Amino acid sequence: MDYTFFPVVISLVALTFAMQAQLENKKLRQQIRDLERKQT
Repeated sequence: MDYTFFPVVISLVALTFAMQAQLENKKLRQQIRDLERKQT
């Protein structure tokens, strides 16, 4: 097992998680906006 790749793999995984979280955030914000529009 070559441990020099370990930090790279970890950073890649963290990056993909961050991107997914951002996408989910955008979706949630859109839903909240729609709900607020319906309420007013």
